[in-house]
Amino acid sequence: MGELQKKEEEMRQMFVQRVKEKEAELKEAEKELHEKFDRLKKLHQDEKKKLEDKKKSLDDELNMFKQKKTAAELLQNQAQQAGGSTTLKRDKERKNLLYHGSPKFLPHMAHSTKEPFKAELRLTGHARAANSLWAHLRPQR
Repeated sequence: MGELQKKEEEMRQMFVQRVKEKEAELKEAEKELHEKFDRLKKLHQDEKKKLEDKKKSLDDELNMFKQKKTAAELLQNQAQQAGGSTTLKRDKERKNLLYHGSPKFLPHMAHSTKEPFKAELRLTGHARAANSLWAHLRPQR
C-alpha cells in the first residue's frame, strides 16, 4: 500500500503543479488583457478629446461665419435701401446712352449737320460694344 500512496501523492503533486502553471498562465493573460484594455481606453479618450476639440473649433468657425453672413446681409440691405436712387440713376444713364450717346462712351464725337451721331471709335472692350449697341438701338432721325 505504501507504493500506491506514494504514486497517489506524486499524481497529486503533478496535478497541483499543473494547476499552478495554468493559474500563472491565466494570470499573465489577464494582466496582458488589462494592459491592452487600458491602452485602448487611453487611445479612445485621446481620440474623443481630439474630436471634441475639432467639434468646438468647427462650431466656433460656423458661428463666426453666421455672424459675418448676418453682417453682410445687413450691409447689403442697407445698401439697397440707401442705393435705391443710385440704381435708378444708373438705369437712367444706360437709357441715355442707348438713345443719346454719352461722353463717357463717345468721347470723340464728330458733329456735323449730315451725320450728327457719327463717332470716331478709338475705344476698346466694353465701350466699343456699348457704342455698337447704341448705334443699332438709337432712334432714327
